[in-house]
Amino acid sequence: MTTSGATHYGVLGVAASVSAHELKRAYRRMQRTSHPDTGGSAEQFRIVQDAWAALGTPDRRAAYDRALSAGSAHHSAAEPRVGPTSQTSRTPTRPSTAEERPRARRADSQGHPGGSFRLKYRDLMLVWLVNPTPPSPPVPWVPARTARGRFLRQGLRLGAQMTTSFAAVGAGLVLFLAWRQGHLVEGIAAIWMPLLLVAGFGGFAGAISSVPVSVLRMRRDSYRRELIRYAKEKAATFAAAQADFRRAQRAFEIDLRARPSNTAPLLAAPYSEDAVRVAPPSIRVWLDRAMAQENTARELASVGPRFSIWHDVELGAGHTRFDHLVVAPQGLIVIESMAEAGPVTVEHDSLRHGGRAVLDVRDTLRPRLAEVGKTLGIGGASATLLVYADSALLQTRLQQLGGGAMPTFVVGASHLAAALVQGLPGVDEGATWQLDRLRATVAERVRFA
Repeated sequence: MTTSGATHYGVLGVAASVSAHELKRAYRRMQRTSHPDTGGSAEQFRIVQDAWAALGTPDRRAAYDRALSAGSAHHSAAEPRVGPTSQTSRTPTRPSTAEERPRARRADSQGHPGGSFRLKYRDLMLVWLVNPTPPSPPVPWVPARTARGRFLRQGLRLGAQMTTSFAAVGAGLVLFLAWRQGHLVEGIAAIWMPLLLVAGFGGFAGAISSVPVSVLRMRRDSYRRELIRYAKEKAATFAAAQADFRRAQRAFEIDLRARPSNTAPLLAAPYSEDAVRVAPPSIRVWLDRAMAQENTARELASVGPRFSIWHDVELGAGHTRFDHLVVAPQGLIVIESMAEAGPVTVEHDSLRHGGRAVLDVRDTLRPRLAEVGKTLGIGGASATLLVYADSALLQTRLQQLGGGAMPTFVVGASHLAAALVQGLPGVDEGATWQLDRLRATVAERVRFA
């Protein structure tokens, strides 16, 4: 690292006037180069994290700028600089960044692997240490008022129609009988009492009869049947959410009991071994995913200059996320870093964790892979690679999951580079002009997470 300076801006190697976007890019670059796994040190990494904590949001940055202009930020001069001149830095025995290593042997790599997941872990960890929030109970589904009102209006309309119809029929029958018997010549006043009685009884009979008829009509109504089916699905979903809530509540109580009373050291170093050890599993999983991405990125760095790699990216208006996108001689390869622990085995078209079949990962990948073709305007990805740590797989060499339309492979991290360089079985290579066009399209439309 080559940045120096007495302020947090100097630590990140930028001027105080840079935009928020450039500041975030500088932070990711310095975070990557200061990480102990890439030749930095824990102290350098901590200083970069402190700088970002002071500048990461507009409010914090504005407060820091005010303090800096007032001269109250001069204490930063006492902090060790992040660079070769720092007393805490060490001379690496190997090149610390991809740029310092021989270009002829390395791939063109962009992005910060695991960066967004590390930030997610840090933010959740700080919230848990400062103000742990219990899980929220699920909200039961309530049918819309419009649905209930629709059935009520239908029933009232049918009741009014049958009441008037039955009353009219009764009144008509009385008039017909009176006419046949010659009572109409005496005037309507002579039959008004029977007329009202029969019409009233007819209307009452119509109203009573409309109730079962309305119920039968509702039962045969397709809208009502669909609403009942939807309500049952919502009830099942709510029951599952309640079960998940109870489990989350029990886990929260266990995590809360394990939370240390003195959280100040952990707040200062959320990535320390002590902090990671006491982190709840729901928070630790984000760090595990970040480390899985970082491990995959280290293996991808050696595939050679024919490959172009983008780490931790998003595509489309829905911000569909991908761990790694690789433009290889065989086209666009989507690589997902899997953080699950083993033992993981491949049996025909399914993955098994500890001998238990798990959800088909292709079902979760399918809508995301559709976004590739939609956003990039190409035929889509050529293949998908699921990369596990070697310790998680019983067979670390390349294995193919059968039964899918797109070739999907499982491989251990140590065999990833060899699998890409040698070529994935059953995947054709693209022409040079096609790969150049694909590379330019990905570079233009991809966004870093």
